[in-house]
Amino acid sequence: MPFPRIYNLESAEDSTANEIKTGAFSFNDASPKTVFTLQNTSQILTMQIKIDTPFDGIAPKLEVGVGGNINKYIKDWQNDPKVADEYETNPFEVLAADTPILITITPSGSTQGSGIVVCEYKKP
Repeated sequence: MPFPRIYNLESAEDSTANEIKTGAFSFNDASPKTVFTLQNTSQILTMQIKIDTPFDGIAPKLEVGVGGNINKYIKDWQNDPKVADEYETNPFEVLAADTPILITITPSGSTQGSGIVVCEYKKP
């Protein structure tokens, strides 16, 4: 269910507009890789991995998280890097500090593979 829209009647500004951050990754990137940083008190609504070019390794894995918890937002079993598709979770978490979002890439012999991490969030 979408959040109700709240309007500032003085400026007619929609105060519920969500923000999007994206960060690209590839099979040969250093891992873990910071794809973007979210600001203190941002609320994460959705986190996605979009596979543009499927990985061709034996058992590649992708995880999205933070330092100390590399699969906090997307675990390796919640996506298949060998299939071009979109994989999404809904953390609904408010961040307590500025937070680098990391992707951990295990290419498993891949010679190709790329995509983007997409986060929909509310600004503080």
